[in-house]
Amino acid sequence: MWISKNADERRTEILDSATKLFAEKGYDSTSVTDIMNEVGIAKGTLYYHFKSKEEILDGIIERIKETLISNAKLVLENKSLNLYQKISKALLSLQVQESSGKEIFSEVHKPQNALMEQKILKEMIKDVTPVLSELIEEGNKEKVFNCEYPYE
Repeated sequence: MWISKNADERRTEILDSATKLFAEKGYDSTSVTDIMNEVGIAKGTLYYHFKSKEEILDGIIERIKETLISNAKLVLENKSLNLYQKISKALLSLQVQESSGKEIFSEVHKPQNALMEQKILKEMIKDVTPVLSELIEEGNKEKVFNCEYPYE
C-alpha cells in the first residue's frame, strides 16, 4: 500500500537510510538505487528531494554538523562553567557521539572517500571557527589569552 509522507518526513527517511548504507557499504559503493530500495521509494521521489547522491551526502553532513555546533553553543551559553570547563566541554561536544555518525566518520577516513572527508572538514572548519573564536575572545577578556586575531 502506498503511503504518502510530507516532504520533511520523506527527506529525513532518505537521509537516515543513506547514512546507514554509507556507514555499512561506504559512500562510493552505495548506489542511488540502494538508497531507493532501502527507503522503498521510486526514483522520481528520491530525485524530487535530492538531485544527486552527492546532495544526499551534503544533507547528512549538514545534519551531523548542525547537531555538533548546536551542542557546542549550548556549552558556551552555560554560565555555570568557567572558561577552562567551557573549552574542554565545547571540544568534547564537537566529537561525533552517535553510532551512525561515528560509522560515517570512520568511513570518511578511507582513501576511497577522500571527497567526503574534504567536504566534511571544510564545512566543520567554517562553522566551528566562530564557536571557538568566541571562547578565545572570552579568554582575552579574562586575560587568560592574549590572542590578537581570534578568528585565525
